[in-house]
Amino acid sequence: MKSKFYGYYKPSKETFDALWENALIVLDANILLDFFYRLSKSTCDDLFEVLKALKERIWIPYQAASEYHKKNHHLKDKTIPVSKVVRALRYASMMHLRFVVNLADA
Repeated sequence: MKSKFYGYYKPSKETFDALWENALIVLDANILLDFFYRLSKSTCDDLFEVLKALKERIWIPYQAASEYHKKNHHLKDKTIPVSKVVRALRYASMMHLRFVVNLADA
């Protein structure tokens, strides 16, 4: 049963480490908007360094870029902590892991 409902179980350390080492990182419009408009300068600089290190594995879908351009002029001046961005990246990596596991089970 666990193999059919793997999304409810925490992956092993080895699986999670492999995911962080190999997974494609897909940025959505909210991450782009946070990065350019809501993060403090120091948080933005830190995140940019992380993204530079991962640049070979980052993908920005057309839809995300389109939404970014439609919404960027509506933003209010506010900042968010880097921990929220890290949580979003972790969540995205978990979603990718679930997709990869589904492909492997198919």
